[in-house]
Amino acid sequence: VLIDGENSVPKARQDELAVLAQGEELLAENNQLSRTLTAAVDRLVAKADHEITASGLEAAVVQRYGTGVVLGS
Repeated sequence: VLIDGENSVPKARQDELAVLAQGEELLAENNQLSRTLTAAVDRLVAKADHEITASGLEAAVVQRYGTGVVLGS
């Protein structure tokens, strides 16, 4: 019983090794997905920072223009 069949020690060890291998594959996949997500978030943050900076510059131009119009009138 312990050396043959579905409940044998070798079968249990084989199952254990299969589970460990699957766990390692899942960890590797999770690691890759984490890196991909981090890169995507980094790109979004960089784009948002750029847009915020551009909006700030545009607001400053509009403010200067508005001040010029008010003072010129």
